[in-house]
Amino acid sequence: GARDLRVGAAAVFSGHCNFIINLGGASARDVLTLAAELKERVRKKSGFTLEEEVIYVPATASML
Repeated sequence: GARDLRVGAAAVFSGHCNFIINLGGASARDVLTLAAELKERVRKKSGFTLEEEVIYVPATASML
C-alpha cells in the first residue's frame, strides 16, 4: 500500500489514501512528486491511470 508514502512534507493521508496532506512546509514539488508516484504505482498494479481532482484551499491571513 501507500499509506506510509511521503515526499518531503507531503504525505498520503492515513485515513484515506486518495488524499495528499501537507505535514507542514511541503513544497509544490513535494506534492506533485508524491502524486506522480501514486499514479505510477496504481498504473503499474492495475493498468488504470488516475486523474487528479485538485481542490485549492485559499490562504487566510493566519496562514501567511
